[in-house]
Amino acid sequence: MANKKQITFENFSYLIIFGLALLVRLLMLGKAPLGEFEATWAYQAWELAQGQTSHVGLQASYLTLTEGLFSLFTSSNALARFWPAVIGSFIVCFPFFFRAKLGQKAALVMALGLALDPGLVAVSRLAGGPILALVFSLLAMGFYYLKKPVWAMIFGGLALFAGPALWMGALGLALTFGVSHLAGAFEWSTHIRAWFSTSPSGSAGKRSFPWGFALALGVVTMQGTLFLQHYQGLSAWLDALPAYAAGWVHPSGVHAVRLLAALLVYQPLALIFGLIAAGRAWVTGEKTARFLSIWFVSALALGLLYPGRQVYDLIWALVPLWALAAMELIRGLETVKSFLVTRIHAASIFVLFALTWLSFVTLVTTGAGDDKWWLRWVVMGAALLLIGLATSIVHAGWSWPVAKKGLVVGVCAAFGTYLLAAMVGAAYLRPANPQELWHPGSGGAQMELLQESLGEFGLLTTGRQDNLDFIIIGDSEVLRWGLRQYPNSHFREAMPAPLLFCPH
Repeated sequence: MANKKQITFENFSYLIIFGLALLVRLLMLGKAPLGEFEATWAYQAWELAQGQTSHVGLQASYLTLTEGLFSLFTSSNALARFWPAVIGSFIVCFPFFFRAKLGQKAALVMALGLALDPGLVAVSRLAGGPILALVFSLLAMGFYYLKKPVWAMIFGGLALFAGPALWMGALGLALTFGVSHLAGAFEWSTHIRAWFSTSPSGSAGKRSFPWGFALALGVVTMQGTLFLQHYQGLSAWLDALPAYAAGWVHPSGVHAVRLLAALLVYQPLALIFGLIAAGRAWVTGEKTARFLSIWFVSALALGLLYPGRQVYDLIWALVPLWALAAMELIRGLETVKSFLVTRIHAASIFVLFALTWLSFVTLVTTGAGDDKWWLRWVVMGAALLLIGLATSIVHAGWSWPVAKKGLVVGVCAAFGTYLLAAMVGAAYLRPANPQELWHPGSGGAQMELLQESLGEFGLLTTGRQDNLDFIIIGDSEVLRWGLRQYPNSHFREAMPAPLLFCPH
């Protein structure tokens, strides 16, 4: 009797993490109005669903998927963000594919980090954002590594239709493989021989590959054209490359410092342990960590150098950063078994970090009006010194592995709590708000109030909420999306005359 596959604890853990990732991305998804960037893509999808246009923009994957939702259901903010949120949750599959390289425990930690990372959660809740390009590319890499070429071709093809963001990641990966080959962290000849040595061979493999290629081509074609309704979608990937190249000529106005600020503000946990792991890799010669460190630096450097940069370009650097951080966290947590001293040490570090953070927040909120601002700095400095002193005492009284584990657990608990708070702020408290570094462009904070006011005025004057006839001066994608249900609304670039007389 054939052996039946059983769900292991590891597989069950990944299912739980995926469910958590899906929950945090879908929760209160339509609460905030769409910003200018999001409304651009959502309005295009709505026009396709209404048959008002046949033009498929650069992001064919997002437009065709969202058009299908708008055709089946009514258009809304939540449905405009639905597919990026759902597909963004599948990013936790990437560590599962590479758990043999990362280690099972490190892969689980990485999956949890990717599920709750503030930047990845915020970008996954962004209509028309780059998360589709990232996730489809990672899934293609994962299936390629598992020697499943058909699935790799399917997701690689879907990534091609995900817009210009793909080329930012593709260029970073190409640079990574090139530098890694020169640094000895990746050898092409060894990789190719190993891949083909276990790939399908013989007559059965030769017969199955053409069918697999045809299947992949069919799936990509159907998705890119929404079941052959919009053939223009097939050329979207060709238009995406010139659009990305144009970003090297036309600056976006986003300063490179903003990307570094987002990395420091939202990812301190991954940054601390990731940099430690990267430094250790170049000392010990660990090839996997070296490759990941090159990937992180390449993706970060491209984001900083690209004139058309956006903060969300950092998502390509967050994946290798979390891989490095997970490897270092597991290394620090597996030094010795936990006992009372380790727990007390970790708890004291958590309390001292909390005291430091509260003092810092008080200093920022009070500003120059606080007469005892200098006392806040003294408290923060003393707390950090006490952390070092406590670690030194445990080191001297017990051992360095005991002190190291307490330090790692305490730092992980403190910055893990901060990570959750940052994620809640970016996704729920200030969603689609320009104050959040991850959100591109301007927002539409008062759109609901405008819709309610127009609806009430329409009922008073015409008896229907959507029967108003009005003209909007200027071009705003937020207004186009918010007022899409008003068929008698008209957009004009400018007033036809400096003075207008209206009979009513």
